[in-house]
Parts: sequence; C-alpha cells; structure tokens
Amino acid sequence: MDIGEASAMALASEIHADLLIIDDAGARRFAKKLELNITGTVGVILNAKLNGIIPAVKPYIVKIQQTNFRISDWLTTQIIKDAGE
Repeated sequence: MDIGEASAMALASEIHADLLIIDDAGARRFAKKLELNITGTVGVILNAKLNGIIPAVKPYIVKIQQTNFRISDWLTTQIIKDAGE
C-alpha cells in the first residue's frame, strides 16, 4: 500500500465516507479491516451500466486491459456477466 492509498483510507475513515474507490488488493484488504465500504474501478463501471449511465461495460474493460491496470480473466468474465452482456 502506498501513501496515496493510506491517505485515502484515513480520509474516508475521518469523514465517514459512504464509499472508497480503491483497486490495490492489499489496500482493499486493509480497508475491509477498517470496515470501510469499498469498490474498485471495475465496480464503478459496472454500477454505471446498471444505473443506465453507460450502455455497456465491455468497451471500458477492453480499454482498461490495454493499460498496465491488472484485471483477472475471472473478474472480466464476471463483470460482463453481471452487466448482462
């Protein structure tokens, strides 16, 4: 976990944030121990689809996979399935 993630968790705890968006696996585990409500980038994309903000998740997932952002094949499949695509 880096300083940015630690700072985000500290602030989320301090202000009793409704949601913390965080992707790093270790930071997510720690945030859960702090009982913070978390999601990741992919969760934000799925939520946008389910709420009619974007028409599909797959184009965003494809773009993410073209970067250095790591997303497992299992999660990719699950998100597309959950989005009904």
